[in-house]
Amino acid sequence: MTLHCLRVWLFIISLSLLAVSAIIYFKDAHFLSKIYNGNGKLGALSSRLIATISMLMSLLAGHCAYEVHNKRFYSLCIWGFLLMLVHFVSEMTFFTTIRPSIYSITTIVCLGLTVGWMVFAYPRYVERTKHAAMESLRSSHSRQNLSKAGRHHE
Repeated sequence: MTLHCLRVWLFIISLSLLAVSAIIYFKDAHFLSKIYNGNGKLGALSSRLIATISMLMSLLAGHCAYEVHNKRFYSLCIWGFLLMLVHFVSEMTFFTTIRPSIYSITTIVCLGLTVGWMVFAYPRYVERTKHAAMESLRSSHSRQNLSKAGRHHE
């Protein structure tokens, strides 16, 4: 059940990041002014950079949702979400370029819950999948040895 729910959640996050990216690309930086302070420091280049990073994370989260057993993509997705979380928290607390609002708090909570959920669920099916793959490899290796042994006796 956890696996299916996590996949759906990652897909929803992927779609929302894709939507944010499209909004930033096509509606300029007005959307970002709801998150970042409206002090004029956020220019067009910064907006497009944020949109590109959001698009990249959308693709990563979408692929992780599709191929959730892939240890590399799963780990990359955790690190990507963790990097986004550190970015938002540091921008709010240290740099003070993000003002506390419903948008910024929701973003931080969603990122924190996603990272926590993915770290918590990691041993449940990424490690279990690794062990299942090893068992499958062993059984196929055994079958190959049996077929070779059968050919030697003929």
